[in-house]
Formats: sequence, C-alpha cells, structure tokens
Amino acid sequence: MRWHRDLVARKWTFTDRRRPGRPGTRRPVKVLIAQMARENPTWGHRRIQGELARLGYSIAASTVWEILHAAGIDPAPRRAGPTWRQFLTAQAHAIIACDFLVVESALLKRLYVLVFIEHGTRRLHVAGVPRTRPERGRCSRPATWRWTWEIASPGCDS
Repeated sequence: MRWHRDLVARKWTFTDRRRPGRPGTRRPVKVLIAQMARENPTWGHRRIQGELARLGYSIAASTVWEILHAAGIDPAPRRAGPTWRQFLTAQAHAIIACDFLVVESALLKRLYVLVFIEHGTRRLHVAGVPRTRPERGRCSRPATWRWTWEIASPGCDS
C-alpha cells in the first residue's frame, strides 16, 4: 500500500500547478512604465496606460498606478509641479470671490450685502444691498458682471 500512498501524495502536492489569478506584470514592462514616468513628469498613470496600449501592451490603469506607487513615483500627473498652496499663492492676485453677507440693521431688519474680496490684496468691495432676499444666482450674477467691468478693469471704457 506504500505505492498507493506515494501516488496520492504526488497527486495532491500542487507543485506542478500554476498559481491562481492573473499572471504578474513582466519586469521589462515595469521598467518601461517607470522610465515613461521619469521622462514625462506631466503624464499620469492613465496617460501612461494609454501610451502602453498604443504600443501594444494590454495593461490596466490601476496596475500602472500600483507599479508607480511601488517604485516610489507619485502616480498623479503633477509630480514636478507646484503644490496647491503654491499655486494659490502665485495666482492670488487674479482670484476674486463673491458672497452675500447677512447684516441685522438697527431696526432688526435683515439685510443681504453682496461683497467681493480680492484674494491678493484682501480688499473687500461692497457691491450693493438688494431690496429683497436674493434668490440663488439671481442677484449675484448681474452684480458680478457689473462689478468686474467697473472696478476690476478701470482702464476699459464703454
């Protein structure tokens, strides 16, 4: 019965069977992905996946993301670009925001004040006080256009 026990042991060893799941990505493809990311710092993982598809490599964008992440390369497209804080600091002179403020008058009447703020100088501009409660987008849009034309671009005549 020893021969039978050896036969059963060889059958159930699983040494000659393949691992379950999709085969791993080959080393040359991983090297190519890392090289593409280093040579093209504005490309993200989806752009790299698209270029690989054009070259004939069938690989998912999530796999490219995992390979870049494992290689220590940021999979986002702005690897060499500024951070969000640096971008806002550089563009602050051109950013203008508007909103309504609620102010209680001396007679306890609620007033809605349309204000604009220049992020670069932090100057506040009062555009007006509507007579009625402003509806969503109804009062702010015309005032925005008027304020932008009259105050933000003083050199323009029309």
